[in-house]
Amino acid sequence: MARSRRLSQTLVVRVRCVRFFKSVGPGYGEPVEEHPRLRIGEEYVVLSVLVCDWIWRVGLQLLDRDDGWGWYPAGMFETVSPAIPSNWVTQLDSEGSLHLAPRAWLEQPGFYEGYINGERNGPAAREIFERERAVILDEA
Repeated sequence: MARSRRLSQTLVVRVRCVRFFKSVGPGYGEPVEEHPRLRIGEEYVVLSVLVCDWIWRVGLQLLDRDDGWGWYPAGMFETVSPAIPSNWVTQLDSEGSLHLAPRAWLEQPGFYEGYINGERNGPAAREIFERERAVILDEA
């Protein structure tokens, strides 16, 4: 119940899934019928945004149906709430990519890779990720 109550407010960026398409490899952009972690019509909290020319142009890091998180192409969603979380900042990196995310996630080069692979920062990276995610969810 707490989860649905959070999603009914409009304090942070939220999106609604409106279509699925193949997001990698041959056939990129072709419609597909289903997705293992998303559902058409459901709303999702956006944890961060990446704008670049080497992935989907705009990628959204979402909290998905299983309270996990992952990156998805923005073209599969429509905006429900455009408000920006209080802990987000913008960062333009040397490769020309624009990031919108919690400052703590952007301060360490390779933060995501270290968190995902467990190769860098270990428990410290997990603590930072969870702390900043909690701020976003508290505002959601």
